[in-house]
Amino acid sequence: MPPRRVLVGHEGELVAAYEAGRTVEELADAHDCSVTTVRAVLEGEAVTLRARGPRSPLEGREAELAADYEGGATVRELADRYGANQRTIRKVLADRGVIMRPPGRKPSTP
Repeated sequence: MPPRRVLVGHEGELVAAYEAGRTVEELADAHDCSVTTVRAVLEGEAVTLRARGPRSPLEGREAELAADYEGGATVRELADRYGANQRTIRKVLADRGVIMRPPGRKPSTP
């Protein structure tokens, strides 16, 4: 499967960034694509991929994250606080059954 169009012509940049120490996850976030797409591009450029790290910086902290969100923190605030991207924050909250507020909204107080 060919790489996502947004990455066509940027293969060298991706390889250089990866070889300089950026992670597949960081590159996917920077290029607004999936880690699978970034891996495919790197593998297509014959890059040997490093061993994968933890699946999420939130591993083992899901309950704490949900409590913070339910306590009023926004997804953006949680992403900054926990060092994860907003997509990952939303997924963890959804997996825990948390009811999401509209983006950027703090809970209303009675």
